[in-house]
Amino acid sequence: MTVFGTLARIYRPILLWFGAIILAVEAIGLVVIGNTVGPSKFSFWIVMAGAALKYWPLVAGILLISLHLRLFVANGVTRGEFLGGLAMFGVALTALLAAVVTAGHGVESLLLGALDLRGPDYPVFTLTGAPAEFGHLLPGSMAYMVTGMLVTAGFYRFNPWIGVLLIIPGAIPLAVADNLVKFDQFGETIDRLPYGTALVLTLAVIVGGFLVLYRVMRDTPIRRTSG
Repeated sequence: MTVFGTLARIYRPILLWFGAIILAVEAIGLVVIGNTVGPSKFSFWIVMAGAALKYWPLVAGILLISLHLRLFVANGVTRGEFLGGLAMFGVALTALLAAVVTAGHGVESLLLGALDLRGPDYPVFTLTGAPAEFGHLLPGSMAYMVTGMLVTAGFYRFNPWIGVLLIIPGAIPLAVADNLVKFDQFGETIDRLPYGTALVLTLAVIVGGFLVLYRVMRDTPIRRTSG
C-alpha cells in the first residue's frame, strides 16, 4: 500500500471519532446558547470546528513525522517517497476538513434559521459565499499543518536547543495565513491585501515551507527508539 493509503487507513477512525465529538459538542453548545442568550450572534460551529481545522492539522503535522517516518523507512520506503505521500495526505486531509467545516456552517445556519434562532449579526451561510469561505479556511489549515511538520523536523534533524530556535521560523506559514486569509465566527475576513494576492502569498509560503521540510528531511538519519 502507498504512503498516502496507509496514512489514510491509520487516521480514518481517528477522524471519525473526532468528528463525532465535534458534533456532540456543537449540539450541546447550540442548546446552551439558545437557552441562555437566545438567538445566536455568531457561528458556534466556526468557533469550534474552525479551531479544530487549525490545531488538529498542527498536531497531525507533528505526529506524522515523529511517529511514522522511521516505520515507513524501515519497511523499504525512501524518505523522498514518504515526504511525497505526506504532502498528498496533508492536502487531502486539510481539504476534507475545510469542506466539512464549510458544509457544517451551512447545516448550522439552516437549522438555526428553521428554529428562528439566528440573531441579526449571525453570518448566514449562502451557496454563493461558500467558495470564499472554503477558500479562506483551506490555506489556513494547510499552513498550520506545514508549521507542525517544520517544527518537528527541526527537533528531529537537529539537537533540542536548535529545534527550539527553529520554532519561530517554522511558524512563518501559520503567521502568514492568520494575517492574510482568515474567516472568523462572525463571517468576517481580513482584507489587508486583495484576496488573490493574499492567497498567492500564503500558498507560496506553504509550498516554500514544505520544500524546506523536504530539504531538511530527505537525508536525515533515522533515530533509533530507546530501549
